[in-house]
Amino acid sequence: MIPKRHGPGRRLEVIDLAACPDCAGQGWTKGLFHDLQCNTCGASGMVSKETGEALPAEVLVLQLRLRLNQRDRRLAQLEGTQQSKGGPHDDYRGKRNPAGIGGGNWTGD
Repeated sequence: MIPKRHGPGRRLEVIDLAACPDCAGQGWTKGLFHDLQCNTCGASGMVSKETGEALPAEVLVLQLRLRLNQRDRRLAQLEGTQQSKGGPHDDYRGKRNPAGIGGGNWTGD
């Protein structure tokens, strides 16, 4: 049984995108005298992977933003898992220096 829903879905779908087969993802094709915008993808270089049709500009911008957000989350996750291997730069970050960040070891001599 299908549940009843009113209005659009709460989550936005990520549509799989592929490079345009006519322009090879560049957004333009070679004309006789000059370069022309690709008619298949609307000069964006990307088409829907399932249908092979160009997406409207509003939908394409939304899809690119969703992909960028996914990559940013992955990058933040990877940066969080990497730990410093140690070295002289740790002295200036305050990790091993008991005198504080940038503190020295002056003995008064």
